[in-house]
Amino acid sequence: MPDLAQQSDVTTLISRLQGLPGLASLISTASVWIQNYTGLQFVVNSYSELHDGKSESRIWLRQTPVLSVQSVILWPNTTPQPIDNTDNDGWTFDPATGELRRGNGHVNQRFEAWFPDGLQNVQVNYTAGAPSVPAPVLYATVLTVKHLADSLKMTGLLKSEDIGDYSYEMADAGDIGLPPLARVLLAPYIQDFIA
Repeated sequence: MPDLAQQSDVTTLISRLQGLPGLASLISTASVWIQNYTGLQFVVNSYSELHDGKSESRIWLRQTPVLSVQSVILWPNTTPQPIDNTDNDGWTFDPATGELRRGNGHVNQRFEAWFPDGLQNVQVNYTAGAPSVPAPVLYATVLTVKHLADSLKMTGLLKSEDIGDYSYEMADAGDIGLPPLARVLLAPYIQDFIA
């Protein structure tokens, strides 16, 4: 997975991280966490996905924004059946939502062709992603890098400790995962899969 921030982005916003050993590794780790948390890659990439045909005229692609769809192939058995789109009437798609519809998009979807019922029988090859990382995602990445750098100073996963009648509280996964502000910034980008 490509990084969502450069070292210069991090050190410009948080100057004390300048020269931190392992900063590139922290950026990569934060990028993976954010991409796993949202379900999106945020960079232009090619994808090949298999979807279940549900006897409906549309399916939802997992990565957005969709830039182009190269092919849609039906697999009713071991012989692939590509859907012809030379006249732009085989399928249409909504770049923002990832909705892929059979037909030219001008007909009521009740009357369009359907994707045949089956498990993993619709293959879609497409390109999706943003030309640049959105500002909230970049800022969430920087905050997560800072959080990771600060966690390196911890000697353990102890959240609090009392001495009189000794007690302690362990840190939970949320304390060492994405910081709360990063989660707020990423909320609009969380992808719910409908495939």
